Amino acid sequence: MERVRADGNTFAGIWVDGSSVTIRGNQVVNTTGTTANGPSSDCLGIVTFGSEVRILGNDVTDSVGMGSGTGFAVQVNAGSGTVLGGNRVGNAVLGASRGIALQGSSLNVLVVNNRVSRTTYGVW
Repeated sequence: MERVRADGNTFAGIWVDGSSVTIRGNQVVNTTGTTANGPSSDCLGIVTFGSEVRILGNDVTDSVGMGSGTGFAVQVNAGSGTVLGGNRVGNAVLGASRGIALQGSSLNVLVVNNRVSRTTYGVW
């Protein structure tokens, strides 16, 4: 998936389920939660499920959850062998947020040369 602009999405900007996928050069902006899940909802700028994914050179800004929900700019799930490099993530306002979140069985993940600003946790 390359050069996609995902703007103003609710819940997730880019969702990828599969191994050995490359996500490169995308812009994901203004992702918010959804009240369909109740008054508080997490949101995900880029979220992946699968091993050996490449997340390279993306811009992810303003991933802000609804209510007490958390905004995840980039979330990797079960991502053994994944590489995250050269991404720029951040928010205009500081709220409950994670810049890069490694979830589940995310072993042997390489996180290198990323810029993370105005998030509660940079790499979590």
